[in-house]
Amino acid sequence: MSLAISTPARGGSGAPQWSHLILPGPDPVPVQIYRPAPANGPPAGFLVRAHGGSWRHGSATEWHHATATLVERSGWTVISVDYRLAPQHRHPRAVHDVGRPCHNYCG
Repeated sequence: MSLAISTPARGGSGAPQWSHLILPGPDPVPVQIYRPAPANGPPAGFLVRAHGGSWRHGSATEWHHATATLVERSGWTVISVDYRLAPQHRHPRAVHDVGRPCHNYCG
């Protein structure tokens, strides 16, 4: 994995922290990992999230604020996947991209 950024999502000590990573492999997958603020205790769970866009448009960056809010309200760690979009990439590539964090982190 390559770490590019690590910063509070909204600023302040209670804001979720996030970092941009590239998951390695034959088709590298960019993800944004959001963690609850350390002051709020350990994460309550783990979620892999596909941003909105019906597999055809959008990005994890465009959904940054919604994802940060999800982390802030749920207390969960969230991995937001910047999956490959159709029609440039045929099915099931986007689904495989979204599943990659589970393969990398869950065994």
